[in-house]
Amino acid sequence: MMTRQDTKKIMDVISRRTKIFLQTEIHLAVDQIQFYQSHVTALRLKHLTSLMSLGGNVGIYLAYSFEKKLIHYIFKIYTQEIDIPADEQDQYEAETAGDIINIIVGNATQDLSPTGPLVTLSPPIIITEAKQIVRAKNAQFFTVEMSTGEGVFNIFFIAPKELFDENLNYVGKE
Repeated sequence: MMTRQDTKKIMDVISRRTKIFLQTEIHLAVDQIQFYQSHVTALRLKHLTSLMSLGGNVGIYLAYSFEKKLIHYIFKIYTQEIDIPADEQDQYEAETAGDIINIIVGNATQDLSPTGPLVTLSPPIIITEAKQIVRAKNAQFFTVEMSTGEGVFNIFFIAPKELFDENLNYVGKE
């Protein structure tokens, strides 16, 4: 089980890196950040969720879950100088969500384990359905909710990752 101190450090590092990314790369201010470290009994995935596994001494799943309006806004910023056919926009929005988690978490690995061991990252997996995941007895869920002028998204911290598959379905003993 992750300690409260470990959880707080991971949440602080990832939320700080996320806020910086949104401000500098997307030019989008984060109006409010809320942290939920206890009593999170369920996760409600939004329109589009990008999921990544963190290994090494971290051992969690990390998911960025976006409201449709927000990921569409970010996609428009990302692709403003690229002509994308309308029938391919959903695919590129999903790839945008994957790029975001890759960039932010990749840049945060040194902060997560400054003296080692190496934090490993899986390639992002995109979940394109809104769903709810109820916390089982041995699971830990933590959430950071970020509000912007273009919508809300959640960063979910899910541990231990061995209890879940890459679609956040339970596979371990509850």
